[in-house]
Amino acid sequence: MRLLATYETPDPVPLDYRKGFMSLIKESLRTFSEKEFERVYGGRAGRNIVFNCCFGKDMRIDKKNETIILNFPTFLFELSSPDTKLIAMIYNGLRKNREYAIFGSKIKLKDIKPVNTLIRSKDRIRVRSSCPVLVKSSPDNGSRYLLPGEDAFYGSMNHFCKVRYEEYFSEEFNGSVELIPLELKRVVVKHMGTYHTGFKGVFELISSTNMLQFLYDAGIGTRTSQGFGMLELIS
Repeated sequence: MRLLATYETPDPVPLDYRKGFMSLIKESLRTFSEKEFERVYGGRAGRNIVFNCCFGKDMRIDKKNETIILNFPTFLFELSSPDTKLIAMIYNGLRKNREYAIFGSKIKLKDIKPVNTLIRSKDRIRVRSSCPVLVKSSPDNGSRYLLPGEDAFYGSMNHFCKVRYEEYFSEEFNGSVELIPLELKRVVVKHMGTYHTGFKGVFELISSTNMLQFLYDAGIGTRTSQGFGMLELIS
C-alpha cells in the first residue's frame, strides 16, 4: 500500500533532499507510537519502506546553490510499504505533523490519501522507476553500484530481492527475479553528501506474483528506505 501526499513549500529544496524526508517519516511514526518507532527502526523493518518526491516537470536545478527550484509551490510525496499497519501509522502521524521544519524552512501538508494497487495473477509486469534504482555489488566486487548489463548485476539484484522478501515474510523464496531493460538511463545523484550511480526508466520484471507485489510495495534494489527504487506500474 502507498500514500500520496501533496506538500506546499515557498522555498527551494536541496538536491540532497532525501535525508530530510527520511526524518519526516521517522518523526511521523514516532508521533503515532514510540513503541512502533523502536520496533521498526530498532530492527530491520524500516528496510521495507520506500519513498519518492516528485517536484514537477517544470522544476529546474540551480547547480551553483545545489537546489531544486519549483515552478509551483507544491510537490508530491509518495510513500509505500507492504506493511499496511505501518502505512496506517505513518499516515496518522503525517496528519498530526501537518507542518514540518525541514531544510531550514517548513513544508505544509495540503492533502494525503492511501492507494492500494494489487498485482493479480501476473508473473510479468512493466514498470517505470519513479526514482533512481541502486543495486550494490558484494564486497568481493568492490562494494560499488552496478548497472544492468554488468556481469554481477543480476546476481546482486536477486540477492537483495531474496533477502528482503524472506526477512519480511519469514519464508524461503525459491524463485528468481529477471529484469528486462526497455528504456533505461544512467543517473548520478547526491545523497548524504556523496554521489551514487544508479539507473532510471522503463523495464519489465519477471517473477512470482507475490515477489512482484512485494517489489512494487517495498521498492527494488538497495537503500529503498532512503528514497531509491520506488516503482510505478505501467501494465
